[in-house]
Amino acid sequence: MTGVSPLRLAAALRNLDPTSGGTLYLGHADDTAGEDRGWSFGPTVAVDPRFVGSGFRGETRKMLEAVERRRVARRRVDGSRQTGILLGLGYHALDPAADLDDGENGNEPPDWFWAEVDGSIHWADGVPRAAGLDADGRAQVEQALASAPASPEPPESTTDDVTVRTSLSRDAYLEAVRTIQRAIGEGEIYQANLCQRFECRGRLDLWEAFIRLPAAPRSAFVDWDGLTVASMSPETFLVIDGNGSISTWPIKGTRVRDADPAEDRRLADELLRSEKDRAELLMIVDLERNDLGRIALPGTVRVGPFPELRRYTNVQHLVTRVSATLRPECGLPEWIEATFPGGSITGAPKIRARQLLAEIEPVPRNFFTGSLVWLGDDGHVESSILIRTYVGHGDRTWIGAGGGIVTDSDPVAEWRESNDKVRPLCRGLGFEPEDAA
Repeated sequence: MTGVSPLRLAAALRNLDPTSGGTLYLGHADDTAGEDRGWSFGPTVAVDPRFVGSGFRGETRKMLEAVERRRVARRRVDGSRQTGILLGLGYHALDPAADLDDGENGNEPPDWFWAEVDGSIHWADGVPRAAGLDADGRAQVEQALASAPASPEPPESTTDDVTVRTSLSRDAYLEAVRTIQRAIGEGEIYQANLCQRFECRGRLDLWEAFIRLPAAPRSAFVDWDGLTVASMSPETFLVIDGNGSISTWPIKGTRVRDADPAEDRRLADELLRSEKDRAELLMIVDLERNDLGRIALPGTVRVGPFPELRRYTNVQHLVTRVSATLRPECGLPEWIEATFPGGSITGAPKIRARQLLAEIEPVPRNFFTGSLVWLGDDGHVESSILIRTYVGHGDRTWIGAGGGIVTDSDPVAEWRESNDKVRPLCRGLGFEPEDAA
């Protein structure tokens, strides 16, 4: 397998038998992009993953308990970090079942899914290595690579006859910002993360769109039973090591990257000095301290350097680490219920901000701003926040975009920033964010 790239193997396994199993890939062609390398185990391609099931809110606690039982059963002292369980959680996964509407008639994807991975190929320092593969798994990999062309032809465009609309027009987005600012002025909240959603209808190849986009630390591609989650997320949700240390890295503040180094540095300095962006991050750091405090040993919650600058291919952000030591009696259900969804994509206080956003945002977010959670067989846990993400279900594809709103936010600037964040994803499907009806 020397010289085989992660994306080539993933594509070969997809093409070997498109009707079997599904695709599960964590990583990207270039995981050195930016200052955060993302998944600690390197780009990983699951071989014949077992997708166990999916479901809707109201069933989530039962599912989390089932996943926790499997996580504990699989964990071994000599377990591999590259085999384990992948859990996908939509933004609304913990909401009451009474809130379920569009999912019932098939318009929306499920709120969660999970899969077990017993064998995989991962790349460490650019060298492919197997984890947990039996003879059948190795034969499947060899067959897939033997049948795959060394240099596949570029795919034909799949963006013809695609219609696009947004959940919030420009004017509606500006008014939503003002509504949030009124709520802040009345003392209901301190900030809220407003989101719009682009919906595309038509024949789209999300795998081809995914592999053409710039690398991101928490890139992932999952495709199973008509559901696709193709994420180029830079944001880490939770990381838990085998010794019970838990960390989260909320992101706030955005500036675009510039090809001119001097201008790029100026934009970075502007971001670091921005009182507005620092205030947004500080509020969310405080929220995350409270969330982790619910499951942490007393006195163990810590905040890292504030703020840190993280640079990615198209944008740069502010980020700060919040960490703690878990109480030993807390498992997956407790971790998720205490912290999910992440504070950076909800607001502060979290409960009231989410209530307000439910009134303002006209459509559900589905997997956008949810999370992918990897539970390694060695006890290590890593997860992403699903921003910069395609979600496909049936003949529909959704792209979510948004940003944090505070009292001194400029509505037009917030609308532009929301569009800038997902411009590469929109262009990957053949449109500009501003073109959506």
